[in-house]
Amino acid sequence: METELSVGDIVKQGELIGPMKRSTRNTLMLHLEILINYPEDKGFLNGDDRDKFRIDPTYVYDYPDF
Repeated sequence: METELSVGDIVKQGELIGPMKRSTRNTLMLHLEILINYPEDKGFLNGDDRDKFRIDPTYVYDYPDF
């Protein structure tokens, strides 16, 4: 996925963040992680420390009809 977003950018539901591309197997794939209120001053967090800022994007994402 190509995007012009940077760390700290704020996006709203329904906003286009970038086009999906097809893989070498001609399938659409998207790996997405959404973090809310992530403390930038702590650098990269792992495991449980990171999980408390992560949300599941599938509750707001409507799967497209292909």
